[in-house]
Amino acid sequence: MILYQPSTKHFSENPAFSLMRCSRHSELHWHNAIEFIYFLSGGLEISLNGVTCTPNKGDVIIINSSIVHSFVITKAPVDYYVLIASDDYFKTSGLYSDTLYFTPFIKDDNVKSLFENIILEYEKKDEFSNPAILSLLTSIFVYLRRNYTCHADKVFPVEKKKINMVRDAIEFIKNNYFENFMVEDVSSHLHFSKSYLSHTFKDVTGYSLVEYINLVRCQNARALLMENKSVSETALACGFSEVSYFTRVFKKTMGILPSEANKENYTLYNHLDIN
Repeated sequence: MILYQPSTKHFSENPAFSLMRCSRHSELHWHNAIEFIYFLSGGLEISLNGVTCTPNKGDVIIINSSIVHSFVITKAPVDYYVLIASDDYFKTSGLYSDTLYFTPFIKDDNVKSLFENIILEYEKKDEFSNPAILSLLTSIFVYLRRNYTCHADKVFPVEKKKINMVRDAIEFIKNNYFENFMVEDVSSHLHFSKSYLSHTFKDVTGYSLVEYINLVRCQNARALLMENKSVSETALACGFSEVSYFTRVFKKTMGILPSEANKENYTLYNHLDIN
């Protein structure tokens, strides 16, 4: 669990939640924790296990624990808050369990009001802000338990075992992007057929396996290029055996040439970041 670390010494760390304000894409990932998104402005498409929604100003999106999700900016700039609540803390308090799920997409003025009060406390950052936020967050959990619990089918439109397979594929790709592997290597490692894995991965994430492998490699390549690594050195370090092929894939995936991927002319609004 990454804790919120405030700039003032009076606003202490709290193991029950982390809170931050964001303005970027978020690549495919998941948490063993519940995530709340409070949307402010811009355009954002949120994908949860392959189901997408486009929030409006003031909407609260609930991302249940272990859900594969991503955020894609459709209109920049974008502005939203992310609050990640510890599973363990709220399980101990009896407000959450491994078999409990909250309705992901809700429009409720009570939840909106509670979250707006959380933001007010977040902006104060005094010695009382942390316990005040925890109290408000607990009130949200109580309200959700009473009004917005749902069956697992609403949270997992695809079988959970398929979600786990996709998560394993994502982990393999992120941990081995620097190797020159192909889709067949991923399916072989996970002991599933190439067609079954490819079809399921597309259903859950919206990406083909090839698209996602290239995305992860190009994102890591961008980081190296911004450190002034050479194009050829970067290509080899990110799993590409040929510089010309790397250049074509990078241009298609990122929208710019590798030679253009520096701090001065690269915009985070138009491309995904890896968490």
